[in-house]
Order: sequence, then structure tokens, then C-alpha cells
Amino acid sequence: MQARLLKYEIRNILGNFFIPLFGIIFPIFMGIIIPASVVEEVPKLIRQEVLNSIILSMSLMIPLCVGFIGYAASYAQENEKQIPLRMKLFGISNKRFIVTKVLGQFCVISVTFLVYFVTMHFVHGFTISNFKGMLIFFAFMYLFTAAFLMISHAIADLIGKFGPTYGLVMCIYFFLLFISGSMGMRYEDFPPFLQKIADQIPLTPFGQHAYDIWRDKLTNYSSLIQTTISLLAVGALLLIWSNYKKKQAI
Repeated sequence: MQARLLKYEIRNILGNFFIPLFGIIFPIFMGIIIPASVVEEVPKLIRQEVLNSIILSMSLMIPLCVGFIGYAASYAQENEKQIPLRMKLFGISNKRFIVTKVLGQFCVISVTFLVYFVTMHFVHGFTISNFKGMLIFFAFMYLFTAAFLMISHAIADLIGKFGPTYGLVMCIYFFLLFISGSMGMRYEDFPPFLQKIADQIPLTPFGQHAYDIWRDKLTNYSSLIQTTISLLAVGALLLIWSNYKKKQAI
């Protein structure tokens, strides 16, 4: 029963055009176009290094697009259509429904990572530098995904409507891309007040050191670990608050 429910959820995720478009097609397309245009101005000696760094930094779009935008849009639509309530009528509890959705998101994100990096290998010659570094890299990626899923779930529950939910998560998405340096501006170019904000978001140090993490060359993880824990804590608190508000509304 659980396997069939998970299979249904994955079909549902892929059937929602927000996720295939923003979570799969868009990151791969940007990963092909942007690195190729940037490295033309880079000396040949460091071209592959710069290329790999950009590819790894841009992979941050996958958990953001799938786990944040896609999940929020999908769950908000389901709330409007009272899908969780209908599931209860078939004996599927809300907890089981949410767990299945989360598992489905992680499955889709894992496949998207695979497709993205295989594409980058054939297009840009991207390779695995260090197995341990790769495991650390993906460990942080999945922690980010967990945080984004909690935050997007809480936003969808608190707002309750698809339109405002989608508008808010899109604004947060572009702000996170901007503040992490994934939209052209580097951390060094930010005014001091924006640098202070960027310092509190794990995507900033992760994007800056993505290639070092991938090669297992990063020696100090303290800032990245602290900000990742903070992001997870924010997600957990928002989730607790949204569940409390939801129970009050019943």
C-alpha cells in the first residue's frame, strides 16, 4: 500500500508542471548555458576549475526549485482542493500523506541530481574528484532540501491559498539565489547590510566553497554547519507554528 502511495505521489509530482519545469528542465538548461558563457573569459589553465565551481553552485537550484517552489505550489493546490481530507476518507492519515509526499520529493530530487550531473559530465566534462567530498556535498544538499520542505509546507499551511503561496515562495526563491551569489553578484560586491544577511544563510558559504567541498579540500566547516542548523531550526519552528495554527482553525 505504501509503495503504491509513493508511486502515486511521484507521478503526481512529475505531473505538476511547476516541478518538471522549474526543478528539472530549468536547472539543467541554466547549467548548460551559463558556465559555457562565463568560462570563455577565463584563462585556459583554470577554466575547468571555474567551470566545475559554477556547475556545483548552480546545482543549488535543484533543492530550491523542487523542494521549495514545487512542493509549496503542489501542496497549496492540494489544500485548496481538500486532498488531505479526501485521503482521510480512504483511511490515509494526514501524517502518512505528508510522509509520502516528502519521500516522493526526495526521490525526485535524487533523480534530478543524477540527470543534472550526468548532463554536466557529457556537456562540460564534469567529473567526481573525491568520493568523500561528494558524500559531504550531497549531505548538505539533502539537509537544505529538508529545511526547504519544512518551510514551504509551513508557508502553504499558513497562507492556505495557491496564488499568494506561490507568489511568496517565488520572491523568497529569487532572494535566496541573489543573496547566495547565484545571480551574478558576488558576496564581495554586496553592501555591508546585505553581507550580514548573507552570512546567516548557509547557501552563501556553500556556494562560495562548493568546489572545495566537492574535492574534500575545505578545512573549516564551522560557518556552514552553524548556518545549516539555523536554517533547519527555522524550518522546524515554522512547521510547529503552522501545525498549531491549523489545529486552532479546526
